Amino acid sequence: RLQKGETTAYMWVTLAELEEIHRQGRLAFPVAYRFEQFRTMFESMLSPST
Repeated sequence: RLQKGETTAYMWVTLAELEEIHRQGRLAFPVAYRFEQFRTMFESMLSPST
């Protein structure tokens, strides 16, 4: 969910940074779980439904 003033590009940068942290295993489990849910939701919003 975009906050006022945030852009999709900003979201992508944040997502990329989170992805790197997640890949390195530095994300706490509950956060990683929520991140997976968020990433799935965010990608489904940007991708055309098949």
